[in-house]
Amino acid sequence: AIDKASGSFYKATIAPTLKMSTAAGFFDRPELRFAVSYVDWSEDLNGYSISQDTGAATMGDGGEVLFALQMETWF
Repeated sequence: AIDKASGSFYKATIAPTLKMSTAAGFFDRPELRFAVSYVDWSEDLNGYSISQDTGAATMGDGGEVLFALQMETWF
């Protein structure tokens, strides 16, 4: 049986986007997006894991910052 968890999870993300733009709209792509997220959860979820497998990743003590870079293009 899988243990059920009860707690709160919070996430805030800022993702500014850079793109070339012209009056004709020809350069609507590519876009380059940088993202920074802050995630946190209540102490009730510390050490929780969805998987019951030995060595499965667990939720830490919270308060983590994540960085991402995404590019969108078409041709």
